[in-house]
Amino acid sequence: MKHKRQFLNILIFSVMAGMILLSCSFEIPTSISAKTNARYKFSIGEFDKDFGDKFDVTNIDGNLNSSGAAKTALYDYFPAGDNGSVNKYLLSMKLNSFTIDFAACAAETIFTAAGEDELDLNHSTLDALPDTIDASVDLDMFSTIIDELGTAIKYNEGSTKLSDSMHVKQIPVYIYLSGNKNFSGLGGKIYAYTDKGTKPAGEDLSITARPELPAENTEIVRTNLDLKPASYKESIVLESDATKLKVELENFNCHVKKGDSALGEVEFEIYAYIVLPFMFEVSNPNGIDIDVIKLAEKNDSDIMDRTKATDTADFDKYIDAIDSASVEYTSSKLPFNSASGIPLKIDLDGTGTKFENAELAMGGDCYEIQNVRDVFETYPLKPNAVMNIPSGTVSIPRDVKFVTNIRLNIFTNGEIEIMGGKK
Repeated sequence: MKHKRQFLNILIFSVMAGMILLSCSFEIPTSISAKTNARYKFSIGEFDKDFGDKFDVTNIDGNLNSSGAAKTALYDYFPAGDNGSVNKYLLSMKLNSFTIDFAACAAETIFTAAGEDELDLNHSTLDALPDTIDASVDLDMFSTIIDELGTAIKYNEGSTKLSDSMHVKQIPVYIYLSGNKNFSGLGGKIYAYTDKGTKPAGEDLSITARPELPAENTEIVRTNLDLKPASYKESIVLESDATKLKVELENFNCHVKKGDSALGEVEFEIYAYIVLPFMFEVSNPNGIDIDVIKLAEKNDSDIMDRTKATDTADFDKYIDAIDSASVEYTSSKLPFNSASGIPLKIDLDGTGTKFENAELAMGGDCYEIQNVRDVFETYPLKPNAVMNIPSGTVSIPRDVKFVTNIRLNIFTNGEIEIMGGKK
């Protein structure tokens, strides 16, 4: 009713003002009509939500579990040159450390007895070398975080969970085998795979210095690991039902030469840097529907704040002046990115039978309403607006916000009889 009165008041005020001007110098007419040419905008749903707290480093760290290694730190990872379209974190794990006394294992007497200038040692001939190293990262943390987001966007209800329809797509892994002195003769084999995957053939490890990370994990890591050398680097594809990422190292060997005894004790460390990207694979072929009206908390009342349906017979002539009407939406921030776009379906009368399709994108879009009278005669007017996250690859950006507005536009362009005229 508020919007009806607003429309009528503007129209009547304009007509009365004209009548006053006319009465100053002309005879009062027996019939009056008014031309309208205006645009009226009514907000259907306005939403501005920041989900950043769900993706805070502290929150992510609290959901992270690892075994077989000392988890050192989790960082906000925003490498130089990154456009921020995918939110990323960097997990630093110390897999192992050991010390080799080259004064003992490379003593002159050893080479003399062997009659060699170089020797290859392994775990059986050099106790200081590890036999095997096993570590794992629990991937369930992604499900926990996805479901926290699902609750925040009002998707999770009952047994329906957002994590049932999407999973992490892949995880880049970087391994660094490094020592505190200039020795390059240490190597081994590495295997990185999930608990649902097949153990690969393995790749050779070599000595490579690891990039230094900030002392405090409150600092953002800007080093682009892809541009730096690593003992091993691989992007591990994750199966939809994978629960653990496994890292295994074995077959360590040490190639020593005469003169290496001068090194004395050398400390070696093995670190894993694992990038945790919020890039997901949506497995549901129909995508994931998110109720925008529920998200905007506008679903419990008539969008025009009426207490009953509008009797259009009272102002048929005003409806006749409506040239067109449309639903318009504008967005400045979206919580998801998808190369195939994010469709938006709007059903203005809320019956679920008259969905119109648009494209949810930065900027905006609109579509025409075919029957304006239905808008006024439907009570309560509780439209449906559904954002669809399509199947395939989607990502959550660094700036995790959803800012959108859905409006009803009414354009008038006609002539309305105020008094007199045809009976």
